Amino acid sequence: MTSRDLLVEIGFEEMPAAYIPSAVNQMREKAAKMLDDLRLTPAGTSGPTATAVRVLATPRRLALLCSGVPGAQGERTVEVRGPSKSVALTPDGGFSSAAMGFARSQGVKPGDLVVRQTPAGEYVFAVKVDKGRPAAQVLAEAIPALIMALEFPKSMRWGLGEHAFARPVRWLLALLGRDPIEFEVLGVKSGRLTYGHRVLGPGPFEIGQPGEYEDVLARAGVVVDQDKRRKMIEEQVAAVAAAEGGAASVDPALLEQVNYLVEYPAAFAGGFSPDYLVIPTEVLVTTMQHHQRYFPVYDAGGPPAGGGASASGGAFAGGGAAGVPCSGRKLKNCFIAVRNGGSEGLDIVRTGNERVIRARLADAAFFFAEDQKTPLGERVDLLKRVLFQEKMGTYFDKTERVRQAARKIAAAAGISGAALELVDRAAVLSKTDLTTNMVREFPELQGTMGREYGRRQGEDEEVCAALAEQYLPRHAGGDLPATRTGAVLSLADKVDTICGCFLAGITPTGSQDPYALRRQGAGIVSILAAGASGVGGGVRAPLSLMVRSALDLLAPSMGAGEDRVLQEQSRVLEFLKGRVRAFLEDDGIRYDVLDAVLEAGFDDVPSTVARARALQAFLQEEEFARMMVGFKRVANLAREVAPAEVDVRLFAQPEEKALYDSFLSTKGSAEQMLRSEDYASFFKHMAGLREPVDRFLDQVLVMAEDPAVRRNRLALLSNITGLFGRAADLSRVVVS
Repeated sequence: MTSRDLLVEIGFEEMPAAYIPSAVNQMREKAAKMLDDLRLTPAGTSGPTATAVRVLATPRRLALLCSGVPGAQGERTVEVRGPSKSVALTPDGGFSSAAMGFARSQGVKPGDLVVRQTPAGEYVFAVKVDKGRPAAQVLAEAIPALIMALEFPKSMRWGLGEHAFARPVRWLLALLGRDPIEFEVLGVKSGRLTYGHRVLGPGPFEIGQPGEYEDVLARAGVVVDQDKRRKMIEEQVAAVAAAEGGAASVDPALLEQVNYLVEYPAAFAGGFSPDYLVIPTEVLVTTMQHHQRYFPVYDAGGPPAGGGASASGGAFAGGGAAGVPCSGRKLKNCFIAVRNGGSEGLDIVRTGNERVIRARLADAAFFFAEDQKTPLGERVDLLKRVLFQEKMGTYFDKTERVRQAARKIAAAAGISGAALELVDRAAVLSKTDLTTNMVREFPELQGTMGREYGRRQGEDEEVCAALAEQYLPRHAGGDLPATRTGAVLSLADKVDTICGCFLAGITPTGSQDPYALRRQGAGIVSILAAGASGVGGGVRAPLSLMVRSALDLLAPSMGAGEDRVLQEQSRVLEFLKGRVRAFLEDDGIRYDVLDAVLEAGFDDVPSTVARARALQAFLQEEEFARMMVGFKRVANLAREVAPAEVDVRLFAQPEEKALYDSFLSTKGSAEQMLRSEDYASFFKHMAGLREPVDRFLDQVLVMAEDPAVRRNRLALLSNITGLFGRAADLSRVVVS
């Protein structure tokens, strides 16, 4: 039977935009696997990616298109194991009743049974040829299961409550070539009908074959291919912005959201009073993007690099005058919205959108003016009314802890004097903007509003920047604090939250992480790792110091004694070790290098990162492979031996003294390289011990009969591994 194209469309009430990207990925992966499992991949190929699988999506439909699906399942040979040979065959070589019963159960003749050798012995097998069934039959059984296998954050129930999906399903379309695939799922029978845009072409429309699908929907006002639709939105937004004499800020997340809110995009411009431009840019852009799903427009210079507003500073790091991002490009008093439909009645739609944004901005302007009547410094006591977490107290309590933790971190980082006072001031004000009307209305602006109000109230610029930077990074690979004060405040805040949650018994489990502890732990590692290169003023502090300080500050109010503190200290450090490992994995470090480096310690994150990168680079050099054979033997021999003094009087062979002298001449320089963190030179320098080590192992019996001589030789090897082990445990490195 010739191959045909498969089309399956699930039509439903408008699905939340956030659900659709995951549904698309699930459908693509599950459908590819389904076809492979059903043996419906094209002839001569195999594997879940063999068939061309496309998934198209709009707010009202999820469509699967597969090309080249065979008309029937591929033939396969199946072997089913039966009884053992000793049970299946009689002494005269005939078949026993057990063998004949097995043959009947498998639908074969006893004479077709074959004997196969297996690890468990000889057994008889029934060999059957499964010629496969028509594709339409097996797909009719498999597609309902595919649909029901899709998972969503939340599902709705309808009818009498027996049906559940992200949104109620209204129609099902299923075709294999020109033939419909008949099945029923979620109370809906499949057919060959689809529906168009609710206004531009509701339908229904009959689909003759899968190749017609996109064209039929295009005539019905639906751009079903999300990639084409996304490109249309980008081009329309750019054109409309240019017509307004500016350039749009296209935030990728907003673009993705809008793409899954419309079936036929039509971008248009709207405006608002220029008087609102006195409000900070972040407030205006947050209002437009997060609340109204509008694209902001900047002057002809274009939007800031990266586009969009972010409470993290992001594209607006450093701030600027009201309405002017750090790049100097000014926000215009207009926006671009995207309508789900054509151009008819667009003036009415524009007027409605302008009325909504005007009300939003009027609220923001009022909040902005009212908030400034109470300086941030006077808001500290208001934090006593704002609960952070039941067991960890209020935000006032958290502020006091963060203030003390920040001073300890700053001291460890070498910050003192006036700079330390800036850290203290930033910590005092760190959470005060949570009491403002603006942040209550726009939670995304926490930190950002502290920075903006602080500037207008005459706070030091570094303090103001830190108020926003305390929440950085907001996601993997996100912006890091640019100031020392911001880096210290961010570290203190995050480690307080992590330690408090561990003491409160709130720890990440599987997909559950309500306080985003993994993200906050990753943020700590990222800030410390970047500190080595000067980012954030080069803030650097041991993880153990930060964790112990935070636990000591939390323990009294949470009723934790010394034993509990020590227990949680160990658990938190192990948790952070996992974040260090994840950071290095993302950096491309091999798993065995990770094991080797982390075994040598991870308390100093910049050092850990530098050691991992240096060791991985050293693996590529010829000298590494040559030295590893001997060094692995040294590590294995000295594994259970603590470094001890070597007694030269017990040397019995010249190779012992030669190795000891080489070690002493290497040790001083190696320790200096460790202190200066020149790990690349350290590994190369230590490799110079290869020849004396090899000669020692070839000529000297380490496990000598004389206990004193044996201990002395092991002590020598232990000193070598101890020095090397300050950078990495080479015994964990895999040599290919």
